[in-house]
Amino acid sequence: MEGDELQRELGRAISVRRKALRLTQSQLAEAIGIEQESLSRIENGQMGISLSRLGAVAKALRCPVADLFSAPSTDLEIQGRTIAKLLEDFPPEQRTVVVEAMSALVHALRGPGTKRQHR
Repeated sequence: MEGDELQRELGRAISVRRKALRLTQSQLAEAIGIEQESLSRIENGQMGISLSRLGAVAKALRCPVADLFSAPSTDLEIQGRTIAKLLEDFPPEQRTVVVEAMSALVHALRGPGTKRQHR
């Protein structure tokens, strides 16, 4: 992967993770000590980021730096850990609401009469 492509992919990963955590660009920028415009340019792949700043981004996004360099996983165990990490700051009753909503969504996506396939 060439430098420009890596820069774009990294920016995209930061953006996706930020949005998943429901953070605005302004909130993340403030947390890592840069201007919102600079974060926008990083997320759009127009500007690089230093390693020390990348560490601050990962900390603010509650993930290891390595997660920002990997594509979203299709592995269920990793996805489960990601969801758990996103929910860890919620009180138990709110986590329950999220799990119930996800269960309803999964049921709706399967459609009526569709049985779970066992592996």
